[in-house]
Amino acid sequence: MKHFFSWDGPLLRFFDKVGKVMIASMLWLLTSIPIVTTGLASTALYYSVVKAIRNDRDYVLSQYYGALRREWKQGLLFGVLYLLAFALLLLDVIAWHEEGTKRGMLLFLICAAAMLLLAVSAVYVFSLISRFEMGFRDVLKISFFLEFRYLPSSVGIALILGTSVGLIFLSPYTVLFVPGAACFLISFLTEKIYQNIIPEPADGQEQWYDKKNKEEYDANQETV
Repeated sequence: MKHFFSWDGPLLRFFDKVGKVMIASMLWLLTSIPIVTTGLASTALYYSVVKAIRNDRDYVLSQYYGALRREWKQGLLFGVLYLLAFALLLLDVIAWHEEGTKRGMLLFLICAAAMLLLAVSAVYVFSLISRFEMGFRDVLKISFFLEFRYLPSSVGIALILGTSVGLIFLSPYTVLFVPGAACFLISFLTEKIYQNIIPEPADGQEQWYDKKNKEEYDANQETV
């Protein structure tokens, strides 16, 4: 019991994680306010959650803004494309729902399913660009491949996303916690996938999150 309440005990470590998750969520909320930056914010959120919260490497704030600075081009590009795709599908969903016919209901369900598939693919896209250096086409191809290749994990991601949206809809104040918590849970699914598709590090070789920043890790990989 004494160890449980000590400074390095599980109770204080738990509250430390909770505090970091809230910081990450608020950073995501602030940097998503322009709307078009939501994709970039999600990229930075994933990177900082995995590195600073899950693996206790550096601070959430520094890793978050470091990811914003590095990935702003792809983050903004993919973010705008996904927002446009979501907007078009949402208009279709509303239109077919209001039609009130059997055909309208069928097309409503198809468009709603497409929105869900798009949301899950967005998770893969923004986590991929936060973790790896790859081109636009490669990111898209790999994200959709992973979505269907690892279907159980994709279903889990969809459930986490749906639950998160429901919580925020029921109580808007949960947006101060839910984004970081959802990202934290999703990372257990995505990181397991990424460990399956990339080579295991050799004995003594550092993982990507061990380095101070992503550029340092990439430079080190080029010299190996």
